[in-house]
Amino acid sequence: MQTKLNRRQFLAAAFVPMAAGVSCRSPVGARQSRASRPARFFFVSRGQTALINADGTGLRYLEFDVPNQATWQPVDFFADGYRVLFLSMEPRSDGPGRPFEEYYTQTPTHLWIYDLESGSLKEIATRDRMAAFYAPQLLLEDERMLVQVFRHQAGQIFNMNLDGSDAREFTRAGEGLPYGFSLSPDKRRVAWHLASPAGYQIWTSDLTGSRRIKIAGEGGHLYFGPVWSPDGNWLAYQDCQPGPDPGHDWSDVCVSRPDGSEQRVPDPRRGDVVRRHL
Repeated sequence: MQTKLNRRQFLAAAFVPMAAGVSCRSPVGARQSRASRPARFFFVSRGQTALINADGTGLRYLEFDVPNQATWQPVDFFADGYRVLFLSMEPRSDGPGRPFEEYYTQTPTHLWIYDLESGSLKEIATRDRMAAFYAPQLLLEDERMLVQVFRHQAGQIFNMNLDGSDAREFTRAGEGLPYGFSLSPDKRRVAWHLASPAGYQIWTSDLTGSRRIKIAGEGGHLYFGPVWSPDGNWLAYQDCQPGPDPGHDWSDVCVSRPDGSEQRVPDPRRGDVVRRHL
């Protein structure tokens, strides 16, 4: 059984890592010292990626000299803080007479490593390509990555080398659409949500997709967007109830232990935030 997603849900699933601004990290030993480099972050506007200083100065749009690429989006940073995983997409295959649900994921995408210091750009994930549409989700230890691969109008996550080789199933075909990935601080576990036939559920697993733990999932609830606490002792995620909130405009913020215990909505009497607008 396949999960039916609308256009907005599908785009969120494919590109959730790129939805927010990505901050530029500068670890000790990077090419330029922390003291001499201002804090910077990325944002995406109309398919272009902009880089700006945190104080609002230094705005520039990145220009990539690669033909036939309609959009560019940053995905994740490598540990060195200056190499960035990028996604580009060719002109969309859907349009008049070509339904979104059938043709959008026939659009070819490309994955790249961009060096902020030198400006060099290297295409990756070209070996043993399984489909035209790849959407990277998460870097794993700079050696491998989780990639959403769309085949037969269904999305499935694979753990693969950066060059695309040795792709291993992380999720199974037909179990739903997984996205919203978050790596634990110790880099041993992954939290994610699954848009399954039974509803939106929160799961954790090891880096291969095994040793799964179901954190949250019940009828009448859409659980999504898990993130780890900095110490790795908690997960936070959102809970939308589509019955009273059919527009999905509000959600509760929940927390639990990584084994699914102590699940609760923070108490406002302690000054915790209970609700947030999406």
